[in-house]
Parts: sequence; C-alpha cells; structure tokens
Amino acid sequence: MSDLIVHERQPTYITDVLNVQMQRIRKRTTRDHRLTAIHVGAYDGSWDMTFAARHKPIIMHCFEPQKTAFKKHKRRTDRYPHINLYRKAIGAESGTSVLYANGKLDQGASIVRDFVTNRTVGKLIKEEVKVTTIGDFCAEKVINRLDLLRVNCEGSEYAIFQDGVVDFLRFTNVVCVTLHGKTPVFLSPEINTRKIEITRLFIQYGFDLLCGHNFVEVQKIPVSHSWQVWAKKKFIV
Repeated sequence: MSDLIVHERQPTYITDVLNVQMQRIRKRTTRDHRLTAIHVGAYDGSWDMTFAARHKPIIMHCFEPQKTAFKKHKRRTDRYPHINLYRKAIGAESGTSVLYANGKLDQGASIVRDFVTNRTVGKLIKEEVKVTTIGDFCAEKVINRLDLLRVNCEGSEYAIFQDGVVDFLRFTNVVCVTLHGKTPVFLSPEINTRKIEITRLFIQYGFDLLCGHNFVEVQKIPVSHSWQVWAKKKFIV
C-alpha cells in the first residue's frame, strides 16, 4: 500500500466508493437480498435517504443524538419504514453520557467535550444522552451480517474502534470512518497512536483499505481529517 491512497476527497467521492462496494455485495447475493447498514452521526437524514433509495432493498439504522439534527432527520425519513432512527450516541460502552453541542449549530455535537470547546462560536450546551455500542445494538437487533458501517461522530470513533469492543468487525463487510484531525485534541500523540492502532485493527480483521490514509505506513501523521473506506477481502454473504 502507498502511504496515501486518496488524500481527503470530498464526501461525494466517498459515497461513490460505497456505492460500488454495495453493488459488489449485491452481485454476490440474490436480487431480493436486503442490505443492512448502520450510520453513526446521521445528521439530517439527507445522505441516508439518497443512499437507501439507490440500494433497495435495504434497512438502515441511523444514530443521531443531537436534538435539532434528530428532528430534521425524523421529519425527512419518518415515512420510510426501511430507515430507522435512534436518538442515541455510539460509544465504547452502553449507558449514558454528556453530549456537548454548540448553541449556534445543529451539527458538530460530540460526547468528546474538547472537540466542541475547541470550535465553539456560541453557548456550549450540555445534555445527557443514551449511549449504546455497535456490538450491543447488533445483538439486540439480531444483526449477524452488517453490509455497511458508516461512522462520522466527531471524535467518538476513537472510543468505538478499540481492541476488545470491535467483535462486530467479524461480520461487517464495509466500513467508512472519519478519523478526525485538525483540532488540537485530535492531534495529540495519544490520538495519533490511536489512528495507527485502528488501522491495524481493520487489517487484523481482514479488511483492505480502499481510500484514506494508511496510518501504519505514513511517514508523518497528517493534521487533516481522514476519510477511510475499508472492505472485507472476502465479503460475508
């Protein structure tokens, strides 16, 4: 692998990569096979509606803990039975946590306080929200094959993808994750080490890196965000 396979393309390009991977999975299954996707940090639902319309039949489980964004998502997707919305955060363990949000924005909320305080332009709002894990949710919904896991959750990805709590990667086909940079909290030596560890985890679980930084091989950790897309070497069907 090269140090950098794709350098911070726009999310539209990432969606193109995901569309191709879903088509590849579809070719290995029956025409009426229903894909299963989890979207962490679903914001207002616009991406989910477009993606779901393209890949029917599909069931999407969307997580958005921020109140305003959740309401936007619900208004947009409530009439679609194949899009399920949960006002919960995803973390390393189930329970509750404090969600920090910027009073002037309906995006960028995080259970990582330093992420929000480093970019606040309005009043810092705090509220307690429910938290679940990918593993606990899959067990609850009896999901034993996950075709797509998309994660863009303002820093919580560093808690979600930890050795010991990522057994769900065994039955996951494609992962799209934003590993955040830019703000000081995500440029620390500890977080840079986590980026390397997360990359190694995906390799350990049999994934190929399709785009994004390969943090195992880079000479210098970039300060930017990195959108990684990983696909199983052999799809689970």
